[in-house]
Amino acid sequence: MPYRPSGLAAPEAKPMIIRENPREIHICVAASVMKINPGFLKACSAIAQRSSIPVKFHFLVGQAIGLVYKQVARVVHSFLRDNAIVYRHTPYAGYMEIVRGCDMFINPFPFGNTNGIIDCITAGLVGVCKSGREVNEHIDEGLFKRFELPDWLITRDTESYIQASLRLIQEHDLRNTLRQQFTGADKVGRIFQGRPEIMGQKFMDALRKKIH
Repeated sequence: MPYRPSGLAAPEAKPMIIRENPREIHICVAASVMKINPGFLKACSAIAQRSSIPVKFHFLVGQAIGLVYKQVARVVHSFLRDNAIVYRHTPYAGYMEIVRGCDMFINPFPFGNTNGIIDCITAGLVGVCKSGREVNEHIDEGLFKRFELPDWLITRDTESYIQASLRLIQEHDLRNTLRQQFTGADKVGRIFQGRPEIMGQKFMDALRKKIH
């Protein structure tokens, strides 16, 4: 199934920013409010504690407005202290500039992302996701495979998720090679290609089986 690019997206995406040997790794977390949960934040905390390189998480939280923003920021900082910046709901152009300034992304779990993955790939970031049995848990896996990202970036448990994140954080050459190979405006186009008639065909097949 093809996706459609955001109507707010710029006609031409800006080039990715690659830092060769940064002293601190900036990690994008693009997620709506409902996806921020204690299990995910504990994994983020473990990543920050176990990394040999300082990290800074950039939480770009959709619908974080007013008191909701205050509560999200309070919860995130209770787990991550100074290792996190939590942004208010940001207009798309400004949001994409923050994403573009990061070095990598990690996806929330158990409820993953779609738009966040597309935005991060467009900006030139490579990332990690966690897959599972439920539909909401393996959307990310499907998208990662459509972008042909390496299998080790699709993890099955929290420890593997942490380990894969640490590998991306600590191995600069690997991270930057993956970014150049699999991400950017020229790579994201494959998600907008496909056969939109598939869903209708599936419905018709199911209907015919029911009738006969």
